[in-house]
Amino acid sequence: WDMSADLENIGYLNGVDEYRGHVVGINLSKKKLEGDFPEEILDFPYLETINLRENNLSGDLPTIIKEKITEISTEYPDSILRIKSIDVAGNHLTGNVGKLASLSQLANLDTFIGDNNMFDELTPELPYITSLSLKEQEIDKEIEIDFNNTEVALCLLFIFVLFI
Repeated sequence: WDMSADLENIGYLNGVDEYRGHVVGINLSKKKLEGDFPEEILDFPYLETINLRENNLSGDLPTIIKEKITEISTEYPDSILRIKSIDVAGNHLTGNVGKLASLSQLANLDTFIGDNNMFDELTPELPYITSLSLKEQEIDKEIEIDFNNTEVALCLLFIFVLFI
């Protein structure tokens, strides 16, 4: 999108929800998008929902979001994003979803759906998330768990094949 262009009719674009001339939702699910997560999507200051479900997007999503928010915060120090919901299920995204907890600009985020990706960690917990779904992650990582002071090491190998 050319952000300098007249955005009066932006609501007529397929997959874009508009309210009073502002982009408030982007739904580009199942559009065969490929490549890195489009960080520019965070440039919309009134954006509340992001749905990029079932595409072929990749990259370390929490790091991409953190770097983009840092860039936005440098330009607008008191900015808080309005994003309430992110659905990126069915892509090839990686990283530690817990990194999102350290971003005060995401205080409005209450729903994160990241099923069928390759997220490998969730530390720290996300205190403001009321709906979190990370089912069927493709990971190969050793996880140590302490059960009543007895250390148990579990080697988990989850391989899920999606039939399309």
